[in-house]
Amino acid sequence: MNNNMSENKRLVETMAKLLAEVHEFRMDVNGRLSSVDGKVGAIDTRLKSIERQQAVTNLELKEVKLSVMRLADEMGNYRDLDKRVKILEDKVRH
Repeated sequence: MNNNMSENKRLVETMAKLLAEVHEFRMDVNGRLSSVDGKVGAIDTRLKSIERQQAVTNLELKEVKLSVMRLADEMGNYRDLDKRVKILEDKVRH
């Protein structure tokens, strides 16, 4: 019976050590998860900022595209005017 009690005592000591290790492991994991949560939160904030910047950039690009199209139209008008002026100049010279 004494032998059985010492085995039980060792088993209880081993289980207590294991429980302490599991507790330490869980604390470590919880600490790491908290760190990851903080990093994910920072990334999420940065991503939202980038998305807002991208939306503004897209609007600005649309405005630039429209301006370029208008400029191309105006250049076409000036080209037509230049041709007409050359025709008039040729008629006046001859």
